[in-house]
Amino acid sequence: LVPNCASFTPQERLFGASAFAQKVSNLSGCVHHIVRLIGRDFDNETTQKEIKQLPFKCAKMENGRV
Repeated sequence: LVPNCASFTPQERLFGASAFAQKVSNLSGCVHHIVRLIGRDFDNETTQKEIKQLPFKCAKMENGRV
């Protein structure tokens, strides 16, 4: 199983297991569990509860989705 994770630094972009290993050392540059939010209605109550628990920002797209 490959972790659902991406990590971004000024030098590199990591995905999967490599990115997951960066979760602690690069908290602000690590995005995880995003697959369960992609395409969901941004203003949905359940979606907002999930977003509030994440250590990164999510944006509302023009179509109202995450």
